[in-house]
Amino acid sequence: MKQIYRRYPNAVVFAMVYMVLIKGSKGTSWFDFSPSPSPWLSTSVDRKSDSAFTFNHSSSHMDAARRQKALPDLERSYIGNSVLKTDKQKGDVNLEKLEAGLATARALIREATSKFNHTALEDADYVPQGDIYRNAYTFRQSYLLMESLFKIYVYEEGEPPIFHNGPCKNIYSMEGLFLSFMETDTKFRTLDPDKAHVYFLPFSVVMIIEYLFHPIIHDKAVLERTVVDYVHVVLNKYPFWNRSLGADHVMLSCHDWGPRATRYVKQLYFVAIRVLCNANTSEHFNPKKDASFPEINLETGDITGLVGGLPPSERTTLAFFAGHMHGRIRPLLFQHWKEKDKD
Repeated sequence: MKQIYRRYPNAVVFAMVYMVLIKGSKGTSWFDFSPSPSPWLSTSVDRKSDSAFTFNHSSSHMDAARRQKALPDLERSYIGNSVLKTDKQKGDVNLEKLEAGLATARALIREATSKFNHTALEDADYVPQGDIYRNAYTFRQSYLLMESLFKIYVYEEGEPPIFHNGPCKNIYSMEGLFLSFMETDTKFRTLDPDKAHVYFLPFSVVMIIEYLFHPIIHDKAVLERTVVDYVHVVLNKYPFWNRSLGADHVMLSCHDWGPRATRYVKQLYFVAIRVLCNANTSEHFNPKKDASFPEINLETGDITGLVGGLPPSERTTLAFFAGHMHGRIRPLLFQHWKEKDKD
């Protein structure tokens, strides 16, 4: 994993987002919101030998009643019947190609899982080991497909420092580093939105708080105004948000108010992919569509040696947090460890 991270600093996040995209029930679109019994289900694919991604695929969709029934009650209450409008537009050739490519990826992943074709999956940069993997070869095949296929479009609207910028030092540094890498990325970023699998909303919650939040007035409505206005710009200028109600859109935040910032747009909160350092279920973090992101305090902004460290058996710190005593986990940590450890 260390070699992969050195090649593509954002690849870990992309792998998680890609895993969200390829999940889906047999015969359904990647825009369907139904929970999948297994992330490795294939769709009917004819794959020619000269190219792993030449296909003849006919994508089908859940009917409206099944899709509405599949939505969790909480999401359904907020999204309402508008979810039923997510079927792709007829004649959208680009969308057909994207969906067919993802269906092919599902088939290839399942093929690697069922045949356990270990030799064909050898990769010098990454050999999965350890009990953390449900199926190491499934994960590796998925990761290699992600490196080959995955494309993300970054909306260019918005001006720094609120957009396209973030802190690269201190406890929120990962938010700024991700934005920086995303702006300069040439491997995964595409400038053609029709070729993208997902669409990145490049706003920084940390910078919104830094520049717009008044510490005395304490008006949190600045979050609402900024995020709502930005999403409205995107959905009025481009067809992609309305096409999926944000299901193929990604935001990232390492600030404690990251989840709060998404509340003000219901589809951003319940439908879009949220990559969060503050991945709490109390904030309706949904592991079926959202992804967690490590929060690392970079005092210098340097990521050298970021991956690795001591073996787990030699590490001395069990848990760390900074800030006030709030939430459910911090009081429990104190209750268990107070006066039982010299530190």
